[in-house]
Amino acid sequence: MSVEIRVDEITMTVIGAVNGALSFQDMDKYLDELNALTLSGATWIELLDLEGATSIDLGFAAIHQLRAKRLALPRNGPPVTVILAPTALSYGISRILQALYENEGHTTEIARDRVELAVQMDALRHGRRHG
Repeated sequence: MSVEIRVDEITMTVIGAVNGALSFQDMDKYLDELNALTLSGATWIELLDLEGATSIDLGFAAIHQLRAKRLALPRNGPPVTVILAPTALSYGISRILQALYENEGHTTEIARDRVELAVQMDALRHGRRHG
């Protein structure tokens, strides 16, 4: 699998780190695993880290399927996703996801590098948006 899930209980962040080629099947399995997690307490932040993606094979129909599945996940409080997207391709896919997610009321931020990511994560942890 090219998406590895890590849970950071200190920062209340669920991290999905992509390594290698990313396909619809990888993202579908990632969302199943994300849904299976038992997260208690305050609102958790999902960080989808695309920095290790060597290629991304997600067509428009696949993105819509993933959006529907992602938005159906049970969450504590408002759903929040941050996507680390350092390449042009990962940024483009992230912008599409952001538009679709936010149309449903889901807070989504995109960071182009680790410095911007740190600023956005800090802002979200303090209840505000970076942008």
